[in-house]
Amino acid sequence: MSTLTTTLKNNVRARRCALLISNSNGQRLLGGGSPGFGYPLNHHAIIFIVPAAVGRRPFVEIRIFFPTKLESYAHFNLAAGRSEPTHEITIRFFPGTFTSSVEVLSAEQFAELPPRTHAKDARLAIFRFKMKEGERAWIEGFGTDVVCESAEDQAILDNDALVYGVMSLREMFRQRDFVALVQGFAPKMPDMVNNQLQEYFTMGNG
Repeated sequence: MSTLTTTLKNNVRARRCALLISNSNGQRLLGGGSPGFGYPLNHHAIIFIVPAAVGRRPFVEIRIFFPTKLESYAHFNLAAGRSEPTHEITIRFFPGTFTSSVEVLSAEQFAELPPRTHAKDARLAIFRFKMKEGERAWIEGFGTDVVCESAEDQAILDNDALVYGVMSLREMFRQRDFVALVQGFAPKMPDMVNNQLQEYFTMGNG
């Protein structure tokens, strides 16, 4: 998974990421605990770009992994790179429901992010997804019974507690704009990914 162009299976592209959540309460990352980000967070996230296949329409999805206590939830967490007890919540975007753009994170934008615990390569890209009027992102895994590893996560999932004091998951899932930070991008990568999104999701980028 050195670049987004690495294929996993059936030409699916994947990359570790973090969701940027912001409002008047502040700006934080959800998923920045993945290797390479350098943030002291316990959540991991990964973005998938899935092209059309027989019996499957294309989609983009972001999976957020919440640590759990029950071993029955254990599976290979691709974002963390290991098997561990986790619960996944998926945000999915289907063709015709969104517009998108990808760009390299500027030095000014990087400076506005929460501080990292140690120096890391600042090469990050911003993936922006904007839902069209009347459309909502498809959410899976939210509202199910889960026993979290931490009381904070339990309150976030069960009681609409604010994620890092910014907004609840319910508020985040209802918004029309989603921003994901993706690590390790070379300068030409955003153009390539924009082209891929245009190719796979022509209906979604009109």
